[in-house]
Amino acid sequence: MKKAIYKPTNQKIIILSQIDNYCEIFIDGEEKNVPLSDIIFDKPKSDIKLSSIEELKISLIVVPSIFNIIAYFFKLFYNIHT
Repeated sequence: MKKAIYKPTNQKIIILSQIDNYCEIFIDGEEKNVPLSDIIFDKPKSDIKLSSIEELKISLIVVPSIFNIIAYFFKLFYNIHT
């Protein structure tokens, strides 16, 4: 069984079987035969990129520093205009 999206309704479906240019799918509690061209296949799990620990550490360090810079300039601007 594979997961996919049925184009006409944009619903998630489960592909039960595939024969030539048609697929048997499970949608709305029913089994239906539809053309293969009406289906968008999900990406295989191997295409999904997982973040490494180092990338997560960098993002956690960068985001707070950006907020600190914005807060500093906001305080500076607020003090000048008050």
